[in-house]
Amino acid sequence: MGVKLIPLGSHYISYSLEEEKHMFKLGFFMEINEKKRVVVRKWSPDYQDFVPLPVEETDRYVSGANNREFDVFLGPYPYQ
Repeated sequence: MGVKLIPLGSHYISYSLEEEKHMFKLGFFMEINEKKRVVVRKWSPDYQDFVPLPVEETDRYVSGANNREFDVFLGPYPYQ
């Protein structure tokens, strides 16, 4: 479902599409700070990209993340 324990700061999230034979790298920057510690994006098959969710849905996921409801489904950030 996602990644947890991401350190504060700027991060570049990159990915490539399997149907493009991983030829093109796509990505976006994300800023993790004390105020914004949970970032929610959903994969859109139509746009072939990660897109923001509606505010109500985002708030539900942020609340669940803050209450550690998803911890068992999240992988730790690879610090190495």
